[in-house]
Order: sequence, then structure tokens, then C-alpha cells
Amino acid sequence: MVVLLDLIRAPNFKPIRRCYIKRRFINPYGVAQYEPDWFLVSKIDGVNTVSKWGSFSISTEEIQDGSVGEFKVSTFSMEFKNDDGKFNYEDDRRSLWAGWLNRKFTKLRIETAYFDFDAGQEIGNTIIFEGLIDKITNNDNNKVTMQCIGYQDILQKISIKSLTGLPPVIFAAELVELMLTHEKCVEFIEPGDIQLGVNYRLHTQDLTLTFWHNLKIICKQSSSVPLIIGNKFHVLNSESGAELPFTFRGIGAAGPESIDTYSIKADQEGAEKVRVWWVVQDTNIEAKSTDPILLIKYLDSPETIDLGEVEESTDNYKQYIANKLLAKWQYPRPTVTLTTRYMNGLVWPLQKARINNPGNYTYKDNGFIWDGWLWNDGSVWNGVSGSIFISPNDQWLIEKATYDLDKWQTSIDFSKIRQPV
Repeated sequence: MVVLLDLIRAPNFKPIRRCYIKRRFINPYGVAQYEPDWFLVSKIDGVNTVSKWGSFSISTEEIQDGSVGEFKVSTFSMEFKNDDGKFNYEDDRRSLWAGWLNRKFTKLRIETAYFDFDAGQEIGNTIIFEGLIDKITNNDNNKVTMQCIGYQDILQKISIKSLTGLPPVIFAAELVELMLTHEKCVEFIEPGDIQLGVNYRLHTQDLTLTFWHNLKIICKQSSSVPLIIGNKFHVLNSESGAELPFTFRGIGAAGPESIDTYSIKADQEGAEKVRVWWVVQDTNIEAKSTDPILLIKYLDSPETIDLGEVEESTDNYKQYIANKLLAKWQYPRPTVTLTTRYMNGLVWPLQKARINNPGNYTYKDNGFIWDGWLWNDGSVWNGVSGSIFISPNDQWLIEKATYDLDKWQTSIDFSKIRQPV
């Protein structure tokens, strides 16, 4: 039986890509409501309408600037053919939105799969992206550019004060569940798993701003990550991801259970996110590395964290949170970025993976190189010639996945998981 991984590994493949929308209308009660069924827009009357599918990424940490506890779903930009005006605004009778509300805030869903030539059917149909249309721009070449945003933007628009009747003190996991099951959220997002790394109590009177603001604070303090996969919103312990059942294979590697890579880049030190000293704001609580070499190498400068809303009448949550953050971030985290085949939703942040990249070896029979008689003449015998070496024994954490629907490739950013000494 052919499985999805077999099709991903195959040299010949046929991508399946579909785009759907849900438009809004005003119901008899005067309230905006989405149509019940998804409407296919990537093929209308037998004609393919998409000229560029675009790409999007989802990340749990800002690898480039070294920020800690971040999460982001990028915008998603597509291009459609518009010769017949179907993607014009709602006042145009030719438009798909004629008789509906405006194009902005229309739901958009992208599904992808692989086609199995032998079985004559699709394998692995997956919701790879779901979000909202933010803007459609008409171009002078009879095409439109459609800019889409992820559902996390919805949480940025909902005030935390819309949660009424909260008790004075609540567990963080309970508050997260109340936010994700709020009526304004479930209209867009299906609640997923909630598994915090630290489930502490907090004072509700100190809560301000939006759902998203508070969710990010809770995740940073609890060593957790908010994760939107398709149309499901999870909040997970940052160490909870399972290991992928295959190895990414680089130059010089082999194996039937591997996935080919097209390119690999590595930061061998991974110093950007090292934090050797955590200080809790307005308290005497701190967590500091006991390794003198780490303190010297990474400048012994404190990272301040505000835990003012954390309630600790019976448990010392603030010290525990600081200790957990130190344990996670005091050591360097080397990073790797690789480009591989289109993984069709099998790869997301928090998963763990292995990479086998022996690098470029120079092989010579019997270790002999003609004219290699001079000491230090640059000759190499059976050695790695300045390339990236990654052992399959090392485990890596996926921090960012970028799906390119045009190139039919996936780019993945990893950080190395430190093994217990």
C-alpha cells in the first residue's frame, strides 16, 4: 500500500492544490455570518484561476533576532487571474462577492495533497493553511494579489475584558481554555490541545489588553508555545513534540527511510538565544547559571521577566518559572536550516527530527594522491573537505516550517536539542 511518505520520496510527483473561500452575509437578525460550505475558487467552470500560490511560514521562536518565547504565522500572498472580473469588489455584478459582504475578512483555506499515479487517487489531503483575506489589490495585467493573514490576528482584536465573571485567581490553563472557546474565537478557530509546561495561578484583576497579549505572556512564562496548524489552535509544552519517523538525508548519506534535502545551512554555535541569568522584575527572585564559562562567554547580563500577575500564596511559582527558563536557555543552541521536498503538513514546529549529513568526502584509493609528496601541500586523504557535518545521533527541534506551494518545497529551521550530561 502506497503511503504519503512514499509519494514524497518519489522522483516523479504530481502536486494537488486547492483554494476555497467562505464569504459573509447579513442574516435575518442583522448579524454578519459565514456561508455554511466552502466555495472552490482555484478552479471555476473548469478553468484554473491561480497564477501564483505563494508560501507561508509558522515559527515558534524568532531564530534570526534571538527573541525568546515568540510565535508567528506569516502573511500568505496569492495571485489570481482576473480576466473576467470574478475577484473584483462586491459592487461589480461579475464578482464572486456580488450579493455578499466585502472581500476583507473572507475566510480562505488551502488544501494540498500528492497524486498517486498507480492508484489514480489523491493521498494525504491536508489543510495546510486557513486564515482571512486581508486585502485584494487589482493589477494592470488582469490579475489580483490576495493578501491573507492567520487566525492569530483574531485574538489580537479581542479584549481580555470580554471574559466576564472570572474568579479572582485562576490557573493559566483554565484561562487559555476560556480564551480559545470564547464565542468570538470559535467562529474561526477550532480549539486543540492545551498542555502547558507550567500550570501556575494568576490574578485576573491584573489582566489587560487582548487575548493574544495574555496568551503570549502565559506561553513565555510556562515554557509553552501557541501553535496554529490548519484550522486548529493548540497551546503546548515546548518540550512535548514527538520525533518524526524518518531522517533528513544530506550529502553523502543514504537510506530508504530518509527524505532528501536540497540545501543545508548551519550556525554551529547558536549563541543568539543564550540567556544565562533571569531576574524577576520588582523582586529579589533570580535564576543564574552556575557555569562560570557560560557567564563569561555570554556577558553575564540579566534577562528581566515580569511575573507581576502570578499568584503564589501557596506555591513559589515565580522561582520555579525562572528556574525553568534558565534550564531551557542557558546553553548555546546551534541551528540548521534545510530545504527539502514538500512535506504536505507532516512537519510543524515542536516536532523533533534527525539529520544525517556526512558532508563532502574526498575518497582516494589506498590513501594515495599523485604528486602529494610535500608536507602541508593541501592534499586531503579520505577526509571531510570543509563542509557541514551533522550526525544522525543528534536530535533537533523544529522551530520554523515554511511551505512553498509554487516550488513544492519545504524549508525547515531547527535548533539542536542538548542531551543530558
